[in-house]
Amino acid sequence: MSLTYIKYGVLLALLGGLLGIIAFILGLLMAPILASLTPNMLLTILGYLSLLASIIILILTLALAARKLLAKIKTIILLVIILGIIELLNLNFATIAPIISIIGGLLAIIGGILAMMGMRPAPAPKPAEAKPKAKKAK
Repeated sequence: MSLTYIKYGVLLALLGGLLGIIAFILGLLMAPILASLTPNMLLTILGYLSLLASIIILILTLALAARKLLAKIKTIILLVIILGIIELLNLNFATIAPIISIIGGLLAIIGGILAMMGMRPAPAPKPAEAKPKAKKAK
């Protein structure tokens, strides 16, 4: 188990969640433009779903960073990866906000994968081979 991978994975997932929330706020600032460009309600629903995924990623990774939920770490990391995929669903490319959300989703997925890699048990050390004793010279 490598704590370095877990630590960096959680930090990347945390950054991904933050980027998703920032992207949603930027999307709200551009709401009048979005309303005129995309009357499709599906894109709005996907934007809110992406925000929800970002918030959950942020909460779960903060809980992991605070060492509150370490007993369920594998489940939480798997949830972060799934929520990172959901965060990628912000498909409205009228502004820069969805691109930031997609970057955040990718960071959450990469962070989750890194943390999963850190969860693998360390390989057992190999037993040392017995060296033949050198013969004394006469």
